[in-house]
Amino acid sequence: MILITTSSLLITYKGSRVVKGIVEGIKSFVSVLFEPVSLFNKLIEKPKNFYPFILIMLSGIFLVLSTSQFLIQEISHLFELEDKLSNSAIIIGIFTFIISGGLLIEWLIQAIVIYFMVSLFSTVTREFRAVSSIIGYSWVPIAIKVFSFSLLVMFSGELYEIKGFSGILKHTDNSLLNSFLKNIDFFVIWQYIIMYLGVKILLRDSSKWVSIMIIAFTFLLNTILKIIPEIFTSFM
Repeated sequence: MILITTSSLLITYKGSRVVKGIVEGIKSFVSVLFEPVSLFNKLIEKPKNFYPFILIMLSGIFLVLSTSQFLIQEISHLFELEDKLSNSAIIIGIFTFIISGGLLIEWLIQAIVIYFMVSLFSTVTREFRAVSSIIGYSWVPIAIKVFSFSLLVMFSGELYEIKGFSGILKHTDNSLLNSFLKNIDFFVIWQYIIMYLGVKILLRDSSKWVSIMIIAFTFLLNTILKIIPEIFTSFM
């Protein structure tokens, strides 16, 4: 009886900690949208990479699950796979690993680039954990974009192409420019504005133009890495 009571108390305690952690995470995501400066100052003192990690990973998982029926159809047709539950599970698992892993790697690359550039221009030594934490929280607009797109696909039953700002150039044969503009939209701009505020706080006394330069370089590098296949094919 005592063991059962103790176990129940432990489960209740752990459950309350999980709920508290979820609430704290949601509050921090809301803070980055409305009070980013206040949040970033706290993150410099006490970095939190766990919540951004979960958010980015869940974004990838949610995107794959919402488009799974289209992925399964395409892959099954391409490789002539049988319509089995095991094959569907494998396809979803592989794409979840690829998409979520790719997003996490993108976050890591952004954090590394900004960390070294901040170290170069800042008069104050910054921890990599603090930089990666701030960059991770700048992904909240991207998560909003992914969840909105996923819900649209789930409720409409149709798969939409994300065109970004490439729709501005309707009559152009420049595939490289189209690919570049596809990776730019309102949510990406929102992300880099938040990122700029974070870099500005990390640099403290440096000119705002240094922060702008760092963000511009990071954005260009990140976008170029995404369109590398198109860059190579454009010269062939």
